[in-house]
Amino acid sequence: WEELNTQAFAYNRQKQYEKAIQTGFRALEIAKINFGVHHIKYAASLLNLGNLHKDHNNRRFQAKADLYYQQAFEFFETHPQEQGHTIEGNLNMNYGLYAEMMQFPNPKKYFQRAYKIYLKKFGENHG
Repeated sequence: WEELNTQAFAYNRQKQYEKAIQTGFRALEIAKINFGVHHIKYAASLLNLGNLHKDHNNRRFQAKADLYYQQAFEFFETHPQEQGHTIEGNLNMNYGLYAEMMQFPNPKKYFQRAYKIYLKKFGENHG
């Protein structure tokens, strides 16, 4: 699973977007088979696919990125115990940037959603 993710982002850096996305899909399938859809590695694979689609300079691919980010959000909302600093931070950063990039009508709601996830995990006094 980790090797596939590393390979996907290597393809992405080389601007081989189709290979990157195909490899990202394989990583998602491996995560689903080996860990299940209620595991953080599955959610991480969703985030990775969102990132890979976002980087593709094509509106159709960028719209798919939103679907993967939404699925990852749903995972973290229903599995707050699975959140870690790295994944949770990644989710906040990537979804926020994506919301701005796509010029959603209300990007603030996405930041607020991410913040609610953060509060569930760490509480208001975490610093």
